[in-house]
Amino acid sequence: MEKRLAKQEADGTVKKESLGTQAINGVNAEGTRITHTVPAGQIGNDKPIQIVFERWYSPDLQIVVKSTRNDPRLAPLLMR
Repeated sequence: MEKRLAKQEADGTVKKESLGTQAINGVNAEGTRITHTVPAGQIGNDKPIQIVFERWYSPDLQIVVKSTRNDPRLAPLLMR
């Protein structure tokens, strides 16, 4: 998986960034955001689609304390 992520970062379809540290419910956590861009035309889309995943990991507890995913491709499914 790391190999695929590195390839996608190199070709510009994935961007990985650090969000720094913040307290979540009193627990210190380190944040990471990964933005995946589906280029226009790749899946029948006329514009690029951005899928954003955020993960907040606590080194003290050694667990993910919060994660979010924003994927506009799923919005029509949630409207049903």
